Amino acid sequence: MELTLETMNMWKKDPVVMPLYHETKILFARTEGPSQTVVDNYESLTGESPATLIDPNPKKDFAGIFRDGYWSGVSKCTWNPTAGWGEAEEALRSVIQAAADSGEQYVVADVNKIIFTDGQACSGVDAKYGRVVRSEHTVLCTGARTAQLLADNSPDVPELQVNGRMVAAAAAMGLFEVPEDQMFKFESAHIPIHSMGDIPAETIPPGPKRLCKCTHELSFTNNIYHETSKQTISVPPEPLGQSIWSQDLPKVSNTKSKKSAKNLQDVLGSCQTTISRNSSRKTKVPIRDAVTPNQDWIICPHPASCKLYIAAGGSFHGWKFLVNVGKYVTQMLDGKLDETEARRWAWDRLDDGGACAMYLPSRDLKDIDGYTGMSQSV
Repeated sequence: MELTLETMNMWKKDPVVMPLYHETKILFARTEGPSQTVVDNYESLTGESPATLIDPNPKKDFAGIFRDGYWSGVSKCTWNPTAGWGEAEEALRSVIQAAADSGEQYVVADVNKIIFTDGQACSGVDAKYGRVVRSEHTVLCTGARTAQLLADNSPDVPELQVNGRMVAAAAAMGLFEVPEDQMFKFESAHIPIHSMGDIPAETIPPGPKRLCKCTHELSFTNNIYHETSKQTISVPPEPLGQSIWSQDLPKVSNTKSKKSAKNLQDVLGSCQTTISRNSSRKTKVPIRDAVTPNQDWIICPHPASCKLYIAAGGSFHGWKFLVNVGKYVTQMLDGKLDETEARRWAWDRLDDGGACAMYLPSRDLKDIDGYTGMSQSV
């Protein structure tokens, strides 16, 4: 949580991302144990907690906007008025631009393979169209594609493989475009998260683009048998339409999207009416990340290759640390990473102490109704 507080402080104060952060407050509906843990962690680190526990009283709380919501199993809610959300795409662009403005060279290229010299030392990457990028330090920040990249690149070198240290996973997300004349109703809207029931969901209120995000929290893998390396790995599906913002998703995704939206409507009750009645569904897409067993990053030298480094893994919330993760990657490259953090983010480590087990994949794509026959080998 100490890292989270550091990150939140940067979102609120760093001019590179500050305009892209929205402190909208958050309401987390769940059971008492996890809710109390949040408060206890705040108090142990800062001496006081902005987050408080409240008993769900949907008829009275927040002017009764949740009165028709689904509250089965909810014993406590965590209310945090200092929490918010950030604009991911715009933040990434802003950070890249800030790096370029400071003199760093920004190169865009599709990587074909990692270049290894004798003894498995890494010297850069081969890109499409014959381009070669050489580097003293090659850092793989390749997220959900890490396992496949290493398997495709060096199938006959088992010690280079990920071997379950991180797993490519995805979760369904939909966007709803709120009509401009309805945006005033969301000026003070906070983030509701409902982790109970069969379809846990959350929503992010609309920002400058008038897009309201609805996410189904249960993630899934896409396991395939990788023929050349003789291993099963999870990989992002190949069809481009399943990896970008589009309507090109299998029918079952539409069903899941509708169920998530319906569940969210049940959770939010009357508050959701404006979204469902007046909004148009903009897009639906699986969001992807490389999830580790304890949801911690892997930030370390690759023990099987000199000059090859990994900065990937974690949970679906890893991108939020965009504003400060570079500091720790740089410390790792310079050999100055704190001993505790180096041990915690190592390639080989104890995978205990996870705080977001609900984000671990609980099913595979081929096992979801409607995806029969979509499994593949590469």
